[in-house]
Amino acid sequence: MAAGLTGEILATRTLARGDGAPVAAVVVRPDDTDANRAALRQVSARWQRQAQGVVAIDHAAAHRAFFASDVAFIASGELAGDPDTQMRVVQGASGPVLGLALYRFLLIPRPRWYIGLVTVRPEDQPGFPGALPARQIRGTGRFLTEAVLDDIATNPTCTRIELDCLDAAACSYWRHIGFAGTTEPLTLSCEEARRVAVGLFPIPLDPEDVQAGTREAVSRVNPRWG
Repeated sequence: MAAGLTGEILATRTLARGDGAPVAAVVVRPDDTDANRAALRQVSARWQRQAQGVVAIDHAAAHRAFFASDVAFIASGELAGDPDTQMRVVQGASGPVLGLALYRFLLIPRPRWYIGLVTVRPEDQPGFPGALPARQIRGTGRFLTEAVLDDIATNPTCTRIELDCLDAAACSYWRHIGFAGTTEPLTLSCEEARRVAVGLFPIPLDPEDVQAGTREAVSRVNPRWG
């Protein structure tokens, strides 16, 4: 089993596999260490191999897996990056990275929090070729979303939250939570985010919750956070 990242544990939860078996998981704010950077690069390489393995089978699944690989690689470089950029990682209590998110506070052209990159590991994404539904871990996207929104909504700088969806399925997920807009970026008020974070607004259960992808608006690969 792959080793997890070290850092402050912010939340714990028991997720479940498709067959009902419990999976202990935690949300971590990763430490800025060489070991964590190396671990995220290893995660990126593994997810890239998974993407390459399904390119000829399912283009959409490969696209999502390549995106997940990109996010992990970008995260490896963000540990010592912009102090306004926040990172949250969901991982098994004793091992693998299950999902991760990067988000930041922006002042121009208006003050807001921007959820730039969110992904879940390829083998837990619905319909991923070769993945056994009974062994897929469910609830990662929901756990990650609640952790990110809780952090943003309780920050004194919170005025509004924006994101750009990865694709149509992701837009459906975020709109279900309460993000609004006919064009991107979609927006959510901080008050609505607080309701989601404390469980007063329903977040979709699997398989929808693993469609919680967002993409940085400037560039999907190696986005500039400045």
